[in-house]
Amino acid sequence: MDLNIPIFDILELMKKFLLNVFLALLVLIFIPKPVIADVPNPNYLTARCNPGEIKVDCSYKSKEPFGPKTYNECAKYENNPNYRFLEGTGSSFGGSQKFCFRAVSTSDFVGYHLKTLLPLVLITLLLEIPLFLMMISKSRKALLTVLFANLISVPLLYIATTFLPFTGIIVLIVMESIVVVFEAVFIKLILKEIGFRKILIYSFAANALSAVFGSLILNIISGLLKI
Repeated sequence: MDLNIPIFDILELMKKFLLNVFLALLVLIFIPKPVIADVPNPNYLTARCNPGEIKVDCSYKSKEPFGPKTYNECAKYENNPNYRFLEGTGSSFGGSQKFCFRAVSTSDFVGYHLKTLLPLVLITLLLEIPLFLMMISKSRKALLTVLFANLISVPLLYIATTFLPFTGIIVLIVMESIVVVFEAVFIKLILKEIGFRKILIYSFAANALSAVFGSLILNIISGLLKI
């Protein structure tokens, strides 16, 4: 690897990197459901179920303010010992609740996490590959390289944010930084003819793009599925 980059350039690059991370985090704070495409755990910064449980969403409605519920999808979970209440939001006309399912079979457990992971992988690829083609290379080898880099990093980060006990915004920043460096090094090891600095800049830009627009896309999809 050709890493002969002047110290001044490295410091300037790190300053820009940290500034952009800070700005991206400011945007994420004001997104209703914090979701980061390259850290594919939708509930990482909100209440979430234990690693051995799966999350279940439900809703209820009433025609009058605080009146009797005309539709209550949550009733089947409220008094079921296999489910525990996680959190809920609502208004005088209805709302939504989240429960954690405890009695999870192996097939349900695997299916739940695959169902959660798949759209996040697809959104990450749809956002990051076009940017890679514009900034780095349009060759088939380059395309396969960035594809495999994301197919490794996204599932590993999903596992980390789902099953590891560490939480918090600082941990999230550290993990996102690891993603940026990992993808840059992975791509450089295969595409040796491309400068590491250029790849590192791409890796940061791609992950920042996923962080912001991945959240918006997932929220839109989630809203459409509930219509």
